[in-house]
Amino acid sequence: LGTLPELTERPSYLFQMQSGPDHKVRLISQRYHPQPGDLILFDSHDTLITKIYQTCGSGCPLHAGIVFLKEDGTPAILEAGTNAVMKVFVFDLSPRMHGFDGTILVRQPRKALTPEQAQQLREFALAQEGKPYALGRAILHASPLRPRDPIFMQPFGRTVLDRERWICSELTVAAATAAGVLDPN
Repeated sequence: LGTLPELTERPSYLFQMQSGPDHKVRLISQRYHPQPGDLILFDSHDTLITKIYQTCGSGCPLHAGIVFLKEDGTPAILEAGTNAVMKVFVFDLSPRMHGFDGTILVRQPRKALTPEQAQQLREFALAQEGKPYALGRAILHASPLRPRDPIFMQPFGRTVLDRERWICSELTVAAATAAGVLDPN
C-alpha cells in the first residue's frame, strides 16, 4: 500500500487505555494514521437522537463509516445517512473528521488489509456512492419487528452485499465483508 497520507492540517490521535502499576487506567496517545478498513464511529451526543436509539434498543455511538483509499491514495470514508441526508456518501477523511462536532472512535483491524482487500473495499465503496438511505429498514428497528431480535435473527441476521438502500451500520459491515475482513455468515 505504500505510505499513506497523514491528516496533516490538524493531526488526529488515537488513545489507548493502559493499566499502570497502581491499577489506574491511563490514556496513551499516538498519532492516527488512517488505514483501509478502519471503522469510524461517530457520536454527536445529540439528546433526541440518543433517546430514539435507546427506544430502538441501541445506544451510542450514533453513526458508522469505514475508511478506504481512493485511487490516488487519499483516505476517504464511506457513510450512509450522514447529517440526516438520506443517501450514501464518500468523503475525504480529513475534512470529515475535523468537521465533526462530537466524539469519534476508531477501531482499526487487527491485521492490515492486503492490497487485494484494500482494492475490493475501494471498489465496493465507490459502487455504493449515491444510493439512497434505507429509511424503511431504519424505522423497523423501532418496531417489535426489529431484525436484531432473536426471533428475526435467523431469517434477517445476515450480511447482504448488494443492496439498493443502506443503513450506516449495514453498509460498514458489508464493506468490511466485501473486503474479506469479516465472514459473511
